[in-house]
Amino acid sequence: EAIAEAIARGVCEWAGVPWVPVTSSEAGTAKLYRLKTGTFSNAAALAAAVQRVRDLFGWTVYEWAEGAYSAGGIWSPKYRLFTGTFTKEAAEAAAEQLRKATGWTVYVVEA
Repeated sequence: EAIAEAIARGVCEWAGVPWVPVTSSEAGTAKLYRLKTGTFSNAAALAAAVQRVRDLFGWTVYEWAEGAYSAGGIWSPKYRLFTGTFTKEAAEAAAEQLRKATGWTVYVVEA
């Protein structure tokens, strides 16, 4: 268990994310959450948003494209970003920080 924790701490340090220990009573039952935000109209706007989040907070950011095919088979994507892996309380606090810093709508979603 100590070796696993040391590895996890090292990965967190390498990734630049805070270490959040899980107590033995929470092990296996702790739910984790991410922040979901954006509906960016194009890949360039998404890239700028990703860089902004990294610059402001240093969080790992995941990019996501979703959309639909319009008549004629043209893909109309909308871009979103997901970030973090937080406990519920930490996710709520991080969402508020992100809202204040960017003015974006931010959702807390289960990871």
